[in-house]
Amino acid sequence: MGMVGERKRAGRRFHGYLIIFVASLLALVMAGLAAATARADPPPSPPTQKQNCGDGVSCTPPLNYHDGPVQHNPRIYLIFYGPNWSTPVNTTVANKIIESVGSWAGTALNNVLTQYGDSAGDINNDVQLADWAFVTDQFNDPQPGAVLGAASATAIIQLAFTQQPAWSNSDDTQFMIVPQPDTYASPPGLFPARSCGFHSYDLPDNLVYSFINFPGDVGGTTYCSAAPASSAADRMTAAAFHEYAESATNPHITALSNGNGWYTDEPGVLGTGALSDQEVGDLCNAYESYYHVWPSVWPAPGDPPVIPSDSPGYKQPATGWIQPLWSNEAGACVYQRGEDGFTPYGSGPYTIGPPMQVLYDAYAWDANDDPSVPGWGFPTSNQLAISGGLLQKFSQGAEYYQASTGLTYEVQGPISDAYTAFGGPSSFLGWPTSSLFTDTSGIEENTFAGSGCGATGSAIIYDPGVTQAEEMHGCIYNAYVTSYGGLNGEFGAPMTGELETPSNDGRMERMSGTVCGSKTGSALYYDGATYPVKGCFYQTYLGLGETNSLLGYPTGTEFSTSAGVRQNFQRGWMLFTSSGVQVGYNASYYAAGVTVVAHNTTACPGSAQSQYFTATDANTQPIDWTYANGSQQCINVSWAISSPATSCHYDIYVPAGHATGTLSLTVGALTSAGNPHYYTVSLNENPVSGWQSLTDNTNVFSVRFGDNNGQSYPTELGWGSAQKDGIRQTC
Repeated sequence: MGMVGERKRAGRRFHGYLIIFVASLLALVMAGLAAATARADPPPSPPTQKQNCGDGVSCTPPLNYHDGPVQHNPRIYLIFYGPNWSTPVNTTVANKIIESVGSWAGTALNNVLTQYGDSAGDINNDVQLADWAFVTDQFNDPQPGAVLGAASATAIIQLAFTQQPAWSNSDDTQFMIVPQPDTYASPPGLFPARSCGFHSYDLPDNLVYSFINFPGDVGGTTYCSAAPASSAADRMTAAAFHEYAESATNPHITALSNGNGWYTDEPGVLGTGALSDQEVGDLCNAYESYYHVWPSVWPAPGDPPVIPSDSPGYKQPATGWIQPLWSNEAGACVYQRGEDGFTPYGSGPYTIGPPMQVLYDAYAWDANDDPSVPGWGFPTSNQLAISGGLLQKFSQGAEYYQASTGLTYEVQGPISDAYTAFGGPSSFLGWPTSSLFTDTSGIEENTFAGSGCGATGSAIIYDPGVTQAEEMHGCIYNAYVTSYGGLNGEFGAPMTGELETPSNDGRMERMSGTVCGSKTGSALYYDGATYPVKGCFYQTYLGLGETNSLLGYPTGTEFSTSAGVRQNFQRGWMLFTSSGVQVGYNASYYAAGVTVVAHNTTACPGSAQSQYFTATDANTQPIDWTYANGSQQCINVSWAISSPATSCHYDIYVPAGHATGTLSLTVGALTSAGNPHYYTVSLNENPVSGWQSLTDNTNVFSVRFGDNNGQSYPTELGWGSAQKDGIRQTC
């Protein structure tokens, strides 16, 4: 049918793509420009009803079925007729038409046709460009300015069969004839009509065909004038798609018959004697909205992007404009049937429909309001039912719909990979509560419902320049977000998931942020509260053993003092000055009491156990020592300890040079009933010296050892005697 209407006179019938008034063309272009300027992101849905049918012709949708066949798997032969197609300029136009026809299969727009069918089934979204050829007849080539009648179609198709013996015909075949410039085909009954194109049917030979005219002037008549902003190829690709769609849905239309496929049933226009029934393309000729349609094959990396048009339709590089089609189920001119049926680059066709469609559409337009591929890529599955909602997979991520909230969020890239590995919504991370967002440093995050420690939930965070995507949850993530700046804070992205601390009594997470010289890193530690250790403090703490060190857990963040920057820990502190990091401990020290049990015997010679050599400890005090005796106790060494209820760490000072062998120390503590309890720990003194760990315990009140611990005489055993070099208690 015609672009802006159809004319039938005296029972003579054709369907074509007609341009009647130049003014209507300019209005069409301006409407498209205005709509393009006004577009918001996401793009508006197509209108709910048709505003007009063009050129004042009334139309009454929907399309009605008239019991005849449709083309279920359309296949198109393109025939470029006439010798003038051989010029470089015209060959370029032909190539654009070839590219356009070859790109329709699988598009969301072409999928609109799948709602129309016959008793054998619906039209499929798999239209095929079977072949194309330049066809000439040296004895009967058309002359410049020639006007071809519709009856010439059969002769041209037969000529093509002669020159292309591999071609064949079936009920699904269309022959699309494109006359050379300066030659055009005129629909019967309107000779010489200004027609961009029309389609018809040769019943005796079972040939479904269409003519697509080259815009221009022939014989002083202007027809199918190209809009100012479009090219001849753009106008011709729009006409080609229009005629293809109508040939597929109503293939048996002729000059004498309305056909028996899909078209509207219109009353005659008073005073003209013409019928005005419309087909799937005709109802949308004067469509006044601006809308993009995605191409069947997305650009591969490095290919030119899809670009917008300045009139209704979309423009794919080198393919030209495409108009919308009428959808009975939508009651409107549309560029898509849902979002299903398109074939993205490197993938097969999958359905994107509610509830996933709205979110996908919102991301499917770039900053210039042009169609683009969302960051999570192309669909690799249809919607899948999972516990509590729906999942749809994409080449670079997934969409999740939670039924209880009615919300849909996307998860993409490495974050999607990590989320899938954890188990998705059924894992401890829970359902997504955001789509991906990125801070100014490039760190990316998706949040999830999570569990525990307030309402913050959980997250997966990815720093493309540092690490793979890692999870954060619970109290550590809560503190990261509420107290330490989250993505915009100094701690950066997690380098690990949540871990057990080295002391196996808390939780921690290593982070990428903060610098100390050439090293980078920090960590968040939790044992009832979450505190960070960062920069040079972190590097020092790491070397000491972190929570397994004498310092224990951090009890707060860094703060400034007159001496430098300080951070406190359970059993000590670190101080940063111009000299570096100093480590101190919150310690109490105890001097030993020595009782001589036996002396002046072979087993226990002398009257004073320190008389046999001279040495001092780190505090210049004499070293206490004794000979080991395998069976007889000569002395008893003990330390009286204050016994706080809190857990404390205990160390013994071992002097260098004379402490060899093994000390077996008895540590006295209180049982849960409050009674004394004694147990023995062994300390291997060789080759160590200095402070050596004894135990971590609560309510320790004494430490002692005797010299009858198995070593044979004359093994020398020594220990620090001054208070600073005795037993150290750190709480």
